Amino acid sequence: LTYSSADFVEPGSGGAGVTWDFATLSTIGSNTFTYVTPASTGLAGTFPDATVAQDESGAYFFYRADAAGYKDVGFTLGGYTCVCSDPLLMLAYPMAFNGTFTDNMNCNVTDGTNTWTRTSSITGTADAHGNLVLPFGQVNNVLRVHSVQNMVDNQLDPPSTVNTDLYSWYRPGTHGPLFSISTMHAVYSGFPLNDSSATVIDASSIVGVDELVRHDTGVEAWPNPATDRVEVVYGLGGGHALT
Repeated sequence: LTYSSADFVEPGSGGAGVTWDFATLSTIGSNTFTYVTPASTGLAGTFPDATVAQDESGAYFFYRADAAGYKDVGFTLGGYTCVCSDPLLMLAYPMAFNGTFTDNMNCNVTDGTNTWTRTSSITGTADAHGNLVLPFGQVNNVLRVHSVQNMVDNQLDPPSTVNTDLYSWYRPGTHGPLFSISTMHAVYSGFPLNDSSATVIDASSIVGVDELVRHDTGVEAWPNPATDRVEVVYGLGGGHALT
């Protein structure tokens, strides 16, 4: 998946049948995220519960996708390794309008010499659905999920804290959010740091952009190829029937 950074914008209103118009977003550069099997990283033994790894030039972020949702199970980055005994549920499955989820995370982080704990809590709400207008066109029948995550890292004294307020727009058939807006407030050693940003998926990441912007129904089927069983996920706009 390829994403571009974009100017920060307000997330807009929640509710049913909302149209969010971000057609004039100014994008800045791009970043490609490559997903690989945990076994291919050589670290599957450290992250035995992971089903997928995000490769960022030798730094790996490990996730688990199962029937309950998409979970953060740890990472290796710049000499640091974080292994979560209690992973964080980042997105619950299935999610529908007004659906909610909550979860807690507990991890151990090491730099090879010292080890400390990192904890986090998250609440998520599918607070809106409707139509999302992006620079490459309008995508109908999207679901917006608003999540708030609070993290405490005990490496320093006092501990560091990071509070993230995130809005993400999803549609079945597209792996990852179409658009995200985040606001972060962090405190490191008593010093505050704030950041607001937005990211939009690059059209090159989407197979069949024309179909995406033309059809109200979002569909995804897996595994592909299948042998004796296939699962289908779909999303329909209000008032539509599935046949």
